[in-house]
Amino acid sequence: MIFLDLEGDRYCAVRAECGPMVPDARRDSLAERLIRAQLCARPGEPGRAFEETQFPHASEELASSQTPLDLTTAVRVWTARRLARHSLRRDGLASVVRRRRALRSVRPMATLGADRVKRAAQSFRAYTPLSIKEGECLYNALSLLTYLGRAAVGVDWVFAVRALPFEAHCWVQAGSCLLDETLEGVAGYMPIMAA
Repeated sequence: MIFLDLEGDRYCAVRAECGPMVPDARRDSLAERLIRAQLCARPGEPGRAFEETQFPHASEELASSQTPLDLTTAVRVWTARRLARHSLRRDGLASVVRRRRALRSVRPMATLGADRVKRAAQSFRAYTPLSIKEGECLYNALSLLTYLGRAAVGVDWVFAVRALPFEAHCWVQAGSCLLDETLEGVAGYMPIMAA
């Protein structure tokens, strides 16, 4: 079992041999630690209920396109990347995810159609080889969400893990279409949260 601790900006793993999903807190010190960390609650008590991540399985990726490069798009991509990096450094992952969830809960789904969202993501991707470093999926995903603006309300920011060896990854997905990753790049990852 793997938890994403947004407040601590870290992942926590509990080995399967440690017991069932909701252990008896009176007998289990592991359960007490999870309760103190607010990762679970005692049965019948208020707290964080276990939520299963629900969203479409990724089954397609953006096709490569010959998006024409232009200065306006380059500046928008650069600005989105700077804003994303600044937001994560200043506010932390938990605040960024809370804001995103709040935005999605009060705004209606984006007015842009799926095709326009995909074209916008292709434009963003045309510039990512110029600015992306290996292992920066968090920044890249948040940058794409920032670049998409209001249209990002209708897409999922997916957080996933691979247990052995442990790896964490995230990406942006519109329905079943990956917007900033390939099917091969997400293979073997188990989604644990979508925002």
